[in-house]
Amino acid sequence: MVDWERVVREDGPAAWRTACRLLGNRQDAQFTVQQAQISGAPISESDPSRADWHYAGKGVRLGDASKPLFWYKPQDSSSCRVIYADLHVTESAQTDIPKDAGAESQPATP
Repeated sequence: MVDWERVVREDGPAAWRTACRLLGNRQDAQFTVQQAQISGAPISESDPSRADWHYAGKGVRLGDASKPLFWYKPQDSSSCRVIYADLHVTESAQTDIPKDAGAESQPATP
């Protein structure tokens, strides 16, 4: 299981610096990083055995719009929410998400 405190502690400062550089101001950067972190909250609060999530941020350079950091499939949804390394968020079919062999994952269990 992903240690979210570690992810925020280790990747949070770099995410904020990247967002600040891309967006041009501190308030927008802070809001964007918080929204990215909040996007993972439904998984943390749900039954972990029913969560379907994948974390592939280890070693990924923040700012790369082509690299997914984290994706999950909300319960009762046909698509996944994907957070990319430049911190933009999309909805995608799970089959359309680039896979990373080193991704930590928790496939949903029936």
